[in-house]
Amino acid sequence: MSQFIQVAIEAATTAGKYTRKRLDHHGFVKEKKGPADIVTEADIGTQKLIINIIKKNFPNHKILAEEQNNDKKVNLDGYVWAIDPIDGTSAFAAGLPTYSCSIALLKDKTPIVGAIYVALLNEVVWAAKGKGRYSENKKVITNNKKNLFEATVGFDPAYFSRDEHFKSIAAPLARKIRILPMIWSQAASLSLIAKGIFDGYIQCGSPKTWDVAAGKLIVEEAGGIVTDFQGREVDIFNINGYVAGAKSIHRQLLNYTKKIS
Repeated sequence: MSQFIQVAIEAATTAGKYTRKRLDHHGFVKEKKGPADIVTEADIGTQKLIINIIKKNFPNHKILAEEQNNDKKVNLDGYVWAIDPIDGTSAFAAGLPTYSCSIALLKDKTPIVGAIYVALLNEVVWAAKGKGRYSENKKVITNNKKNLFEATVGFDPAYFSRDEHFKSIAAPLARKIRILPMIWSQAASLSLIAKGIFDGYIQCGSPKTWDVAAGKLIVEEAGGIVTDFQGREVDIFNINGYVAGAKSIHRQLLNYTKKIS
């Protein structure tokens, strides 16, 4: 396990340094996959760096990566690395340091290691299954706030359903909590829960495995919870919205999401 952790941290750290140098250039857009789904040259370059580090150490491991768009083609048995080279590309392309670089190692479809470079913090947050969650090699746990009105809860509406999600979730929730920030990076938002900066996070879209695998493990190893809108276990291969947070806040957030099908 220790070598897996070391490689994940090395890859995330390298990705962070590479993207940081290119942030001021506002990420030259290479391709548009949809209205809110773009690819920059930095996405491609970062992914190549990460894959090279992994393959140098584990040549037989498989790769599940966003810019390869190969989630339907990879045999998920054994060891598979799930990579999102830049989670929050739109923010990165705008020159905003709210993106992240997310790397997870799955064994037989279960995340066992996760490492995320969080640009807002300029550091790597990581976890290993059964070993806890770490930042700068210090073990940390989620915030223990009990009251929703004291909480900071990240929110990310799905692009094609923003009006519905703002009306049904964000508007009523915003009246009850301290602050409702949107930073447009799932992996960063989940890392901020594990750091105790966010108390919760609501993602209304349908993310891919590489979006959430590392972050889910990191939150859970820090003592938090990640479920679907109804409070059920999340399948990282088939997600339609999820709620994450410290236990007491997570339970209260479900009151705002359970009515969403």
